[in-house]
Amino acid sequence: MITPYKGKNKPESQKDANRAHARLRGPSERANAQLKTWHILRKLRSCPHRTGQLAKAIHPTELRDHRRMKRLIIEESLKGGALPPNFYGTRVKEYKHPLDEDTMVTIVELAVAERHALDAGMALARELLPRRYYAHLINDQSMYIAFPNCLVHLERGDDEGEHQAQVIGQTFDIPLSQMRFLEMFEVDHPDAPAQGSE
Repeated sequence: MITPYKGKNKPESQKDANRAHARLRGPSERANAQLKTWHILRKLRSCPHRTGQLAKAIHPTELRDHRRMKRLIIEESLKGGALPPNFYGTRVKEYKHPLDEDTMVTIVELAVAERHALDAGMALARELLPRRYYAHLINDQSMYIAFPNCLVHLERGDDEGEHQAQVIGQTFDIPLSQMRFLEMFEVDHPDAPAQGSE
């Protein structure tokens, strides 16, 4: 059994070891905490080996529920000018951002469970104003782009898919400069206007 180093003023090597230990220990602790909430296991009367097999079978489903996608929405792009109540996701932050050189908008960032991403994208597509805006949900490998009443799925590195999404976006009067989708896998806002030097 490996235990973390104790005490204050530890050398950097011990701090690194403790961080590595926490990374390994964290998923197990979360899994054990999750098992305590499974009421089915409280009344289960079988040998520990079979209980372990049941837990192993259920655990991948639980892990999938915890993966998240980042959802970025321009608040002004929504029909009511704000997120509807009970909209998919947990609000992470909100900030002002220049849409172009003349227009400041409010970006709302939500965290959405990956298993709800498709439904969240379709709900978002229904809420968008009919022109000039899109919203997206993104993780490290894929993106859902919501246009008004239209949803596009894009994988990292898919140049042809990006081009098709841009063509769709142009039908909603969205400037090409604001649809640099593949760059968004690396940078939140690659389309931000350059700030003038002082």
